[in-house]
Order: sequence, then C-alpha cells, then structure tokens
Amino acid sequence: MNEPLVSIIMNCYNGSKYLNESIKSILNQTYKNWELVFWDNCSTDNSYEVFSKFKDCRLKYFKSPKHTGLGMARLNALNCSEGDFIAFLDCDDIWIKDKLKKQIPKFEEDSEVGIVISNTEFFTDSGTSKVLYKNKYPKNGWVFAELLKKYFISLETVILRKKAINSLNHSFDPTFNHISDLDLILRISEKYKLSIFNEVLAKWRVHSNSGTWTNPENFINEKKILANKLKKEIPSVKNKFLKEYNLFVKSIYIRESISLIISGDSQKARKLLSEKLFYDFLSTLLYFFSFIYYSKNLLLYIIKKRKLNPD
Repeated sequence: MNEPLVSIIMNCYNGSKYLNESIKSILNQTYKNWELVFWDNCSTDNSYEVFSKFKDCRLKYFKSPKHTGLGMARLNALNCSEGDFIAFLDCDDIWIKDKLKKQIPKFEEDSEVGIVISNTEFFTDSGTSKVLYKNKYPKNGWVFAELLKKYFISLETVILRKKAINSLNHSFDPTFNHISDLDLILRISEKYKLSIFNEVLAKWRVHSNSGTWTNPENFINEKKILANKLKKEIPSVKNKFLKEYNLFVKSIYIRESISLIISGDSQKARKLLSEKLFYDFLSTLLYFFSFIYYSKNLLLYIIKKRKLNPD
C-alpha cells in the first residue's frame, strides 16, 4: 500500500463489554493500511473470545505473560508495533470512520509535526454527550507551554509520529499506571509541533469504572512524580517554561485539596492550601469553602456535572 502504516494500540484488561463496538470502528476505517496491536493484560473475562471472532490479518493479538500496570502495558504494546505512526484506542471508545484518513495527511504537511489530534465527543450509555472543543479549538504548533497550563488532549484522538517517540530517551514510562500517556505526550510536545484536525473524529465513553473517577488520589500522586521528572529531564522547564510549570504544579495541589475535602479531611486540605497555595484566589476560596458543612456534597455535585469533561 502507498499509505504509511499506522499501528493502533489497544490495551485491554477485562474490556469485553464494549470491545466489539471498538474493534468494528477500526475495521470501518476508510484508511486501510493499519495494524491493530491488541495487548491483553491477562484479562479474566471473555475479551479474547470477542477479539477472536474478527477475521482480519491486520488484527494482531498479544497476551501479556503477567498482569502489569498500564504504563508497562502500553510500553509492551508499543514495542510490538511496526507502523510509522502510532494511534490509540481503548476498548471502550470509538472512532469515526474517516479518522485516520483525515489526520494522517497532517503529518505530511509539516515534518516538525509529531502529534496530531482531533475533536472528540464524551458520551454515556444513557445518551448524554458533550463535545470537548465546543466553542474554540486549542492552539496548533508548539504547545508544550499550553499543555502545562491546561492539558487539553484526549488520548483516543491522538496519533504520534514514531520518529518523534524514538527521539526521546524513553517512550512510555512503566512506573506510571495512570498518566503514562500524559507523560509521553508532554515530552514529545517540547520537541515537536502539534496539529489539530478541527472535527469530531472519536468518541470517549464515560462510565463509572473509569480510573479517572474511582481513584483520583492515584492520579494526584503520579502527577507529583511527573512534575519532578519534567524539571529534571527537560532543561527548558527551569527557565523558558518556569511560569507554566508552576501552574502545572499548582493544579496538582488544587486537585489534591478538593480530593481531601471530599474524603472528609478538610483540616488536612486547609493545611495543604496554607502551605502551597494560600495566596492564590482559587486556593483561598477553597480554604474558606472547606469550613462549610456541606462542602463535600457540593463539590461532589460540581464534579458530577463536569464528569463529561475528564480533566
């Protein structure tokens, strides 16, 4: 085929419930030169049976010798890929049929582009949905600073240039279980441009089993580790991007304070806010908010309303 090969990484652990729909959305792609690297992380449900019903030589099944964290699973899957470009689709998400056909040409327009994304739709099984970029699209080009201030990328839209991944001293960090994609994409964005196709080309399924909602403290702890890692490994963080880096760190402590208030430890939240962020308006607001008896319920209500926007 004349089209470059795209490796689609699908990491699966007991993901049979929506797997059939996800694989079908890959098979329906109008872009035909792809391979699916399906990494089964020792599933105990019928994920393999669902996968094996599809008869297509482009679908490649790999079974992990033991269950690992997601960072290691993504690394193992990446090492099995053969494509010039790497895309990602989890086994509960969906692609629109022209996704690859519309995004891949963006790499050909500019050799400095290492990341191509699109708009996406967050949806629930009950029929609720929300478009990620509703009124204004993020910036194209050199976006490392913007991603530090507010990470605006949803993984099911991402395609990476393999050359950009190989330019780093390592790809996926196996020590991360929840934010390995955030870590990788941030480090690529410091060296390569980002391009956006301004159209909804994917759908991200919101459900109660998502780790984003069930284990917020794990994300917070890993982001603290990432903050230290970025400062050590990327020299420009200490000078050129120090302001944006400090905003990244601030966002971590804000989320930790909210998590503490929700868990009922308002006193610890106030101590954290006083030590780290007290002179900031939002942290001051949270500080006084933590004294309110119904603060936990109110924060839970706000998070529930924003649940279709996974930050």
